[in-house]
Amino acid sequence: MNTILLAPSTLAYKFESPGRYAMSNFVDQNHDFDLLEFNAYKDQPYHLYPEFKQIKISKLKNPRRRIMISHIRERLNHDSPFLRAHAVFIDWLVQNEICTAQQIVYVVGCQDEFDFIESYRQACLQQNIFRHRINVVSYPHFETDAVWRMYQEGIQVANKNFDELRNFVKNEFLFLNAKVHKTNRLNLAIRLENNNVLKHGIWSLNTNYSAQELYPKISHLTSKYNFDWFYSKIPHSPDKIKYDRDADHYLGYPYDHTMYENSKYSIVAETHVENDEEFMITEKTARTILNKHPFIIASTPRFLEKLRARGYETFNNLWSEEYDLEFDTEKRMQMIADTVKLIYNNPIDWVRAYTIAKHNYSRLQRRYDDAIKKLVQTL
Repeated sequence: MNTILLAPSTLAYKFESPGRYAMSNFVDQNHDFDLLEFNAYKDQPYHLYPEFKQIKISKLKNPRRRIMISHIRERLNHDSPFLRAHAVFIDWLVQNEICTAQQIVYVVGCQDEFDFIESYRQACLQQNIFRHRINVVSYPHFETDAVWRMYQEGIQVANKNFDELRNFVKNEFLFLNAKVHKTNRLNLAIRLENNNVLKHGIWSLNTNYSAQELYPKISHLTSKYNFDWFYSKIPHSPDKIKYDRDADHYLGYPYDHTMYENSKYSIVAETHVENDEEFMITEKTARTILNKHPFIIASTPRFLEKLRARGYETFNNLWSEEYDLEFDTEKRMQMIADTVKLIYNNPIDWVRAYTIAKHNYSRLQRRYDDAIKKLVQTL
């Protein structure tokens, strides 16, 4: 196994390194290394930061040593300030003969190699620099991270029996949210409330916005009087997880696995929802699959289609998934709310749904195995 030296101070963090999934050996600057990694989210090239001076870059003259840049938690568009900064850094490394382009490995976690290479090409054009033929490695970060946490950190996952699905699960669905300004969160919650089904689920809308700030986003769906009442009743943390209200964000771990045991399926409000946003599986979907939960996913058009292309199964034989084909975001949210109402008012073969969910759990584990194998071969 190769050894990884993290760049000093604020330029790299172990928790952001894909090397931890490959069980790489992290060393300090007093030891020899195979890879020097940068992974901090910086909007300026790494070599412009004072901490960079602590690195003995002369060691990179050895052609067997490599530099790894990893960006694993989000997709990089060509106009990303992080990618533009990385492109300049890569060009600086090669032009100053610190290392060759072949010694540079770029690891991404939310897009495939071809998608990243195109974004990198456009970023280089914007910065008016040469595009170097670096090595690019892609793996499904959030899916890998979910299974890794189960194996390495011992997080608990839901465990249901068929009889429980038939008789004892009282709550219809699980619908947990932060960043509620997105269309697939507060907007969808109001539509579920209007359909008189929200009360049958476990749900939350964690937010630091006031009712007055939020109302304009959904004023076409409800009156101000009704929204003020709705806002006053929002359950902010049904799973008792400590929530950072200032950040308006929750990384998905830890969580209360019993919420999955006490509900029939999940309504997953993914990170991307608008038509001009890309397909991206995050911890929201991965955690649902890890807990063997059936799902409705409120995300970008054709999300379920692309999920199936990755070997997962969806639930179109049990309820309508036509919402996945609708490109109008408002209409798509209403179709999802109507599907939830249909599920509540009609008998569903939950044993069949759970069988599909177990297949997805197995598929998630296989994708984890493939990702780990790829990372081990690279790192």
